[in-house]
Amino acid sequence: MRPSPPPDLADLYRSLNSVHFDGALPKCQLLWNPRLRTTAGRIDVRRRVIEISVAYHQSFGPGEVRDTLLHEMIHLDQHRRKVRVGHTPEMKRIARRLGLRKMFARDVPGRPSPRYRYQCPACSRKVLRRIRIGRNRSACAQCCNRHNGGRWHRRFVLVPVKSDRRRRT
Repeated sequence: MRPSPPPDLADLYRSLNSVHFDGALPKCQLLWNPRLRTTAGRIDVRRRVIEISVAYHQSFGPGEVRDTLLHEMIHLDQHRRKVRVGHTPEMKRIARRLGLRKMFARDVPGRPSPRYRYQCPACSRKVLRRIRIGRNRSACAQCCNRHNGGRWHRRFVLVPVKSDRRRRT
């Protein structure tokens, strides 16, 4: 059985823009990206470029393409309205209202598994990352939100956790 052809992103964008944003979003360059392996989609709001993962579409179908494109369009709408762009509480409320089932595509085929483990010194929450984070750069989001009004604080800087795996000699 041959995989279905990818949906026309321009038609889908126009339709979603009309239905969910009253046609207020600007025109964008819409691309299928065969090299995108760590996420289902991404957007550059300043250049107005949205890229959708070919591998993700082939594995999960047109419904996920619609959800991914709509997710990126919400970010574009944030930029258009001059509010903070990102996975803010407002963005998550909008996503739920528009019927998006999930915020992140963690199961993209071919996605590298996390190699680095970190822990919050305050709450002991463990965080996995594919790439090493810089020293004193990333802090526990939950602790920063709960105890410091959502602002970064050094008390919650993630610390590396030694690997449980033993090295082979």
